[in-house]
Amino acid sequence: MTEPQLYKLNSSHAEKIIYINTKSFEKDPYVNYMYYEITNEAEKLQFNRYLQGAFVNQTIDYDSSYSLGEDIQTMALLLPPHKPWPEDRWEEFTKHQEKELLSRGLTTTFERFVQLEEFLSEKFCQFNAIEGYYLLILSTDHRFQGKGLGSKMLNQLFKIFDAEQKSCYLECTSLYMVPFYQKHGFKILGQDMLPKVGDIPDDKLVKITFLRRDPEPLQ
Repeated sequence: MTEPQLYKLNSSHAEKIIYINTKSFEKDPYVNYMYYEITNEAEKLQFNRYLQGAFVNQTIDYDSSYSLGEDIQTMALLLPPHKPWPEDRWEEFTKHQEKELLSRGLTTTFERFVQLEEFLSEKFCQFNAIEGYYLLILSTDHRFQGKGLGSKMLNQLFKIFDAEQKSCYLECTSLYMVPFYQKHGFKILGQDMLPKVGDIPDDKLVKITFLRRDPEPLQ
């Protein structure tokens, strides 16, 4: 059987990527933590879509994001080594978040957004993530989940990382996914709780795990 090949994503794929990721992360702990005060599900879905659009905007022009094949059943959004987070584009998104959230009276939600940004930036520096690839998102279209596509994607990416002798860093807020990444050679760098902002109950707080995979030595 032919091994699936990586296909580079670009800005022409943005709408499809946003659609797939918005659906895939609809029930994700991170999204529900981030927008805890938003009780209207349609409105929360729209803010999730804004978030996914921002992630695509940060990564897509670095020419290091991929799908398996052209139909985008599964994808990986990455920042390549030594490429800092695009501050100008993220600032644009931050201003958009501020406008949209504060116009709805969601001051606490915006404060959480700002504190989370600072928290993750500190961890990124602490773990020296800029030295390797930053796997921002690994996702599979909900219609194709459970078929091992995430594993196939990682195995293809590892060929790139190993050839370049680069590590791969990621942040995981779904506890059931941590063993999946460990099975694929990622080691836990640390774990922490996301910042408690507002009166979000303790059982809605999210534990985040920071992981890195070091490259296999060249033969």
